[in-house]
Amino acid sequence: MASIYEIGYAPWDYTDFLISLVENSDITLEELIEFKLLGSKDTDNFTRTNVYCTLKNRITIPIIENGRIVGIIGRDIDENSISKYMKVGYTDYWNGILWQDGERLDGYLQGDILHIIEGQIDAITVKQCGIDNIWSVNGVHSLTPRVVEKIKKMSPDKIYIHLDWDSTGEKAETQWAEKLGHRCYIVPSLSGLTDNEGKEKRY
Repeated sequence: MASIYEIGYAPWDYTDFLISLVENSDITLEELIEFKLLGSKDTDNFTRTNVYCTLKNRITIPIIENGRIVGIIGRDIDENSISKYMKVGYTDYWNGILWQDGERLDGYLQGDILHIIEGQIDAITVKQCGIDNIWSVNGVHSLTPRVVEKIKKMSPDKIYIHLDWDSTGEKAETQWAEKLGHRCYIVPSLSGLTDNEGKEKRY
């Protein structure tokens, strides 16, 4: 699965590797900073001694469009991290990514069912179970009008919503279902089952 989706890891000393790219290739320091692979506390004067890797100690998931990496999502592996996810790149895909057959596609649904999952790691876990057509969202507040329009263009017959089963996720599931219409089914987590155990709540 890691090789299919080109999932990697940026170690603590990854800054040195990025600096070596500047020294040994045509890539410039400014390009790495523009892509947000490098950051600096001194925004007016970038030098090789005052920059740092923004994705260090993170699992990295590339966002690929037409064979090009247009963005990277970094998931911190430190459970005490203040910022769990870091997003870098030129892309506007942060509101949702569609996972299918080893590709991240935009707007082309294979089949008639769409699964909405909160977070890329959860999406990969579900993908490992053999489920396709997974739309991974970046937080419960990412259902913008643009995303609603994208999902409508996919024209799924059924939409299964699997968000985190906490107060925020539960509230968001209801809001998402109301915006997306009667095709939606809310899928409860095992810890969130109620009297209707094992049954999806339909809108």
